[in-house]
Amino acid sequence: LSPSKSNPRIICKEHPSKFFTHPFPKEKMFHKDNTSLSGSNKKNKDAPLRKSDKRRLHQDFLSFYNIPESQSSLFQDIFQNGSILSRKLKIPGVGIVFSYLRTPSEESNTKVEGDIKEVEKMTSWPYQTTQPILFTLEKAMIPSIPLLSLFPTLLPTITVPSAVSKYLCRGADLMKSGILSFPSSSSANSLVSICVADNPQPFAIGHVTPGTSSENVGVGTKGVAVKIVSCYGDDWWRQGKLAREESGGKEGGRGSMFGGSYEDDGYGNIGFVEGKVVLGLQRVQQEEITKQEDQWGEEEHDVKDGVDAINISSEETKSSSEANNDNNNKVDEDEDEEDEVDMDDLLLLSFYRSLLTITPSSLPMPISTYYSKHLLPSRPPDTTLDFKQSSYKKLGVFLLEQAGMEIIKVKPSQDGKDKVAFLSSVNKNHMALRDAKKQRRTEEGSDEKSSSSSSSKKKKMAIVTLYIIPPHIVNLLQLDKDAVKATHAKSEARRGTGFLTLPECRDILNDYITVTPSTSSSSLIDEYDPECVFLNGPLCDALYKPSKKQSSSTPTSYPESTTRKDLMELWIDKMETGYAIVQMPGNVIVDMKRGKPPMVKIEVECRQNKKKFVTRVRGLEEYNINPANFANDISKRLACSSTIENEAAPGRANLKKNHVEIQFQGHLVEEIQALLLGNEKLSSHGGVSKKGGCEQYCLPKGCIDVTLRKGVPAKRKK
Repeated sequence: LSPSKSNPRIICKEHPSKFFTHPFPKEKMFHKDNTSLSGSNKKNKDAPLRKSDKRRLHQDFLSFYNIPESQSSLFQDIFQNGSILSRKLKIPGVGIVFSYLRTPSEESNTKVEGDIKEVEKMTSWPYQTTQPILFTLEKAMIPSIPLLSLFPTLLPTITVPSAVSKYLCRGADLMKSGILSFPSSSSANSLVSICVADNPQPFAIGHVTPGTSSENVGVGTKGVAVKIVSCYGDDWWRQGKLAREESGGKEGGRGSMFGGSYEDDGYGNIGFVEGKVVLGLQRVQQEEITKQEDQWGEEEHDVKDGVDAINISSEETKSSSEANNDNNNKVDEDEDEEDEVDMDDLLLLSFYRSLLTITPSSLPMPISTYYSKHLLPSRPPDTTLDFKQSSYKKLGVFLLEQAGMEIIKVKPSQDGKDKVAFLSSVNKNHMALRDAKKQRRTEEGSDEKSSSSSSSKKKKMAIVTLYIIPPHIVNLLQLDKDAVKATHAKSEARRGTGFLTLPECRDILNDYITVTPSTSSSSLIDEYDPECVFLNGPLCDALYKPSKKQSSSTPTSYPESTTRKDLMELWIDKMETGYAIVQMPGNVIVDMKRGKPPMVKIEVECRQNKKKFVTRVRGLEEYNINPANFANDISKRLACSSTIENEAAPGRANLKKNHVEIQFQGHLVEEIQALLLGNEKLSSHGGVSKKGGCEQYCLPKGCIDVTLRKGVPAKRKK
């Protein structure tokens, strides 16, 4: 809605926050079931205001909401032309609240047409029953729901889904997770109005809780965002409904801009339903069309089968009457409502998931295609979508409501008969999709874990560096032989072999400098500086004494102390190294030897003026890979020829015994590396993807040595 001559009841949305901020109480003001209005003193009747009091109330209202004088005439009829009653309420936990009620206007204009007299109301106040217009709590002036039905933009507005409105109508506060849009100008304790998406008329009023802003609301957030002061369906609505019933109910009444009559129970809005829920305007219109179609179908069916419908057996009539008088009917209705809520939640969950699977290039998309290829596959496992069990009844009604929330955009058919024929765009940055994105990440993480657990059955290998303490160091320092030989190692393959891991090797030195059996002192660590270590004779000879190969023309001087970090680094440098090839899962040691781990060598050379390339691979036997099977696998995956050579070509290094060299046509370094390491990210070729089984070999990292001969580019052109 925007200000226009046809709709003059529009107030500027931008107000200074000082006119709305007030320290409201924590308790609710108006509950349900007359619990808030019962505390008022019944002996004191509603007191009518004098003209001077009405003018003062009018001026206070305009100044409180900073309404310019050019728009003050819009409120003159409400505050001055009619009667206004004042009611004093004592609400427990809140205090004294003054409520001001507007009575029906007595001004009228009578027209005589023949013998019939018609009375036309000459006022902008449309209600024909007494309605509250204002509440005052200390210095705060809070508008009522009937007043906001005439001026919907008087307060900053928060938009919520239709499903959230039923909880607010029951008396709940508005949670952060149920907000679709939040005004950036609102701060703590500021008054706001609440409306449903695709229905701009406010149905609730409240004040913002401290710490709530536009950045911490939406799906996935927790906490109360707005404390409700008055809402559609509370005590004031119930009181007005009873007044209309006692007066016999005045039919007709003036129509509102929201499609309803001001004399019904919805404050002139067709989306306000029986004080229980607020629906979007498009959804209500679509449901009315559906009801008419169903009614026409039932009438035709009744005409054809009227005779059969009359012949109802007495037993069926008796059983139906007993079922209607059963005391458990309320429980059954509650269960039906829960089923509808569950189906609505399931539909929303599937809808949010399906939007994340749509690519922009596939839009616009027919609704039938979206339903079959995106919505149905996005359902949770072992679930079904039945629109008849939901509150929407049809897919088009549901999509129109989501379009009103600006999550999607739909287009009608060319003839205009079908309003929801195509899905034109998807807003993936909408707040409602935040939770769905998080859930998809968690599902992808669980899928990766499951895939990793399934792929864990395949053999994966890793290289672990091991250390051996030289015998002369063991004799100098008089180290524990069980610790040096790794007698108590976790792996049975290492027990008694002398192959130590890095932590085990460090622990041996830590035990020596902490308790030294060869000296009288109990520790070599400085008492005042734990990082400083004093060096004794055996430790200096073991770590600092030059070897026989090193020439020592000048006498060597040993330091008296050093840091623990430098001592550890020097200790590791003096160790002999080895390696272990470990197979996972299970940490099974396949091979364990001294020296450096074996390498798989890949070499590329160019031929014919740098236009042709040849890739050579050797050393696969060290990791139990059959060269013949590997050559056939590469030929099928990469569509290239392969040759196995038992002897090295002239000018190349000789092969080990029982080792061969494989020759492939083309520059295949990236592809062969991706296959051997099981990492599809190293190459974009489809033959080395996970679907193609790139995790078949899974060699340890760092075991491949690549050599590019002269003329071979470092990176192949793609």
